[in-house]
Amino acid sequence: MERVCLNWSGGAAILTAPRNRCQVTWFGGAPPRALELPPHISVERLEAREQRGSRGSRGVSGPKGRVRAAEAKAVYDPTMADRPGPPMNSRLQQMLDLGFDDAAGLHPAMDEKCGQLAEQLEAAQQRLQELQGELEKSRTDEARTAQKLQSFQQVNRSQSALVRGELQKTRKKLAHVQSVAQRLKDQVGWFQSKAPNLSLPDNLMSMPTEEDAAEDHAELVQMHERWEKDVAQLAAELSGKPVSGGKELQEARNRIELLEKQMKQKNESGRV
Repeated sequence: MERVCLNWSGGAAILTAPRNRCQVTWFGGAPPRALELPPHISVERLEAREQRGSRGSRGVSGPKGRVRAAEAKAVYDPTMADRPGPPMNSRLQQMLDLGFDDAAGLHPAMDEKCGQLAEQLEAAQQRLQELQGELEKSRTDEARTAQKLQSFQQVNRSQSALVRGELQKTRKKLAHVQSVAQRLKDQVGWFQSKAPNLSLPDNLMSMPTEEDAAEDHAELVQMHERWEKDVAQLAAELSGKPVSGGKELQEARNRIELLEKQMKQKNESGRV
């Protein structure tokens, strides 16, 4: 009959074993229990494990120390249940209790699988960073495009306002010219009836051409040309084509505002 003192799952027990069977006496007053060891576990293996664990301990070493520990009086410790156990996996602790020294190396396939999963995780994180960079770039491009679109819409509104103003002014001028032409026609008919031999001089016989009228209104034509150039420049900027610097763009916007003011003043003066 062999008597061996072991540390079993964080507690102390005295085993009395004739090879295959053992009697476990737990410290603390619990009744003894007769257990049958599995075929792959022997008392010699458990004793060898206890010897390895007791080499570094103080006070219990060698056969004499084990005998003294076996003959020691069992003392009940009520604080045993409240003491925190070692931070170890329960399955790993069970493997160690059963005598497997290298329980962590029992699954080499799992280690390989964990390595593959770690590589996949690293690749996914790298891809996530790339996507975040592309997202930030897309947001910046979207903000820039929205700003360009806003500028183009402002120019378009200005263009529409100018066109409507010019159209209204042209209609008024056309109606006025038609009225003046009819009045002149009536006056000429009256003068001819009163003085049949009366005739106009050569410089008043011909009507002014379109070129002559354009020269008389050269300032207005230049203003329209500059306005069309500014609109084309902003349209090129919106479409992404290379345009001049921001200084010229600001000057174009200032010219557009000046044209709007001048057109407004002309409309007000025409009404007066």
